[in-house]
Amino acid sequence: MGKCIVLTKEHTLVLVEQYRHAGEDFFLEVPAGKKEGKETDEEGLLREVKEETGYITEQKPILLGEFMVNPATQNNTVKTFLLLEAFQAFQQDTDDTEDIRVKLVDFEQFGHQITTNQIKTQLFTANAYFMAKNYLR
Repeated sequence: MGKCIVLTKEHTLVLVEQYRHAGEDFFLEVPAGKKEGKETDEEGLLREVKEETGYITEQKPILLGEFMVNPATQNNTVKTFLLLEAFQAFQQDTDDTEDIRVKLVDFEQFGHQITTNQIKTQLFTANAYFMAKNYLR
């Protein structure tokens, strides 16, 4: 599985908001997905970002890290990528079962929103954000 921080030229963060049944609420998250068929991790993630948000980039994805989710009970990993200079070139192309809203947030402001619990998000998004912020320093 891959997660992706998507930043526009204006330093705006492209996020998705969707209802999560286990959390019983809407959560603001980074775009994510799995590769299909013979796609590479990068190809799968770029496709998912395009489908979920309509945003693309002409730059190569930057791998920020790969981590096991919970090695005590699971064997899966999550790769976190950074996309720079993204721009909206398409409309969303989601599955019939997906209800995803695109939200644009100032990159610096999002960190404050995470640390002061002003938004509902999940650990993968917070981790991806702080990894990208560290990389961009």
